[in-house]
Amino acid sequence: MFPFRVIIVTLVTFVLFFIEALFHFNIGKNGYDKEISLKITFPNKKELVCIVIILAIFSIINGLISNYLVKVLT
Repeated sequence: MFPFRVIIVTLVTFVLFFIEALFHFNIGKNGYDKEISLKITFPNKKELVCIVIILAIFSIINGLISNYLVKVLT
């Protein structure tokens, strides 16, 4: 059975990094200037799928590494 800690760390990482990815997406899409812009866009389906797949892979890796380090260091 998969350790519960891995699942929690993976989900938290995914949610937080997804929010960050949306911020980065909007900066890239709308440009970054000195004025704060409220123009927010959401990725199209293809872009969203790419973001979710990449985030899922790295979130799982983060969960596994975190679990390993906790076991080794405690």
